[in-house]
Amino acid sequence: METEILSTKPVRHMIQLSELAWRKRQMVIYSGRTGIGKSDALARVSASNHFPKIMLRCRATTRNSEILNQIALHFGVSRGNSNRYLSNGKLYSILGERLRDSGDLIAIDEADRLADSTFEMLRDFFDEYGVGMLLVGNENLEPKIDAQLERLARRIYRFHETDLKQPELFQVLEAKGYRLGEDEMKLLWDYCGGSPGWALAVLRLADEIAARNGVERCARDVLGAMKIIPKPRRGAAGPNSFVRRDGPLYRQRPSLTLTLKEPA
Repeated sequence: METEILSTKPVRHMIQLSELAWRKRQMVIYSGRTGIGKSDALARVSASNHFPKIMLRCRATTRNSEILNQIALHFGVSRGNSNRYLSNGKLYSILGERLRDSGDLIAIDEADRLADSTFEMLRDFFDEYGVGMLLVGNENLEPKIDAQLERLARRIYRFHETDLKQPELFQVLEAKGYRLGEDEMKLLWDYCGGSPGWALAVLRLADEIAARNGVERCARDVLGAMKIIPKPRRGAAGPNSFVRRDGPLYRQRPSLTLTLKEPA
């Protein structure tokens, strides 16, 4: 199967927003529902050499120490040994100065899983050292920040990604190696909408079902997979939105280029 990352709408937007966060040293959140291609888009940013960056992936256990350790590893900074061990506070100060001088962007995938205390530490990096950041997460990211982290909520740019359109969805699936019949395409679009992640999960299970039966995958196998994999929630209707609390910041043009403005 191909692993090519196409220049889809999420990829184009992620590249532009990461460059904004790096160039302007701003804090930007990029959110969207699970499966629309955020992680693939971030992988494209990671592979580029346009600007210095530190790419982090959040896990359920990620806390301040792990974030600091990963940034320290990037700069070759050691915490020391048992005789002289740098506390989180001292390491934070050292890394803050390194980040300010280097201009590295910090990009964090699945940021919706971060603990409140880690969000606050990232805000301190931004406030004290002018560190640009890109926080990527699902649709829970913005409500979490708004509800629990009011001081952080006032400082961030926001971009909420909508689902892929039908032609772009099938372009992604084709790049992954799937050749689909018309019946399969209609079933996937009606069930998964513009979410390639969900569509791929359905197709992989459909392939397993077909393989167990010793036949080529067909629409019947796709239907069987849909009975096992729950139907995803559809993304919000309407255009992509790039807003701060005080209003919209861009107008989307037909060319899909974004005209970004500074907040008031």
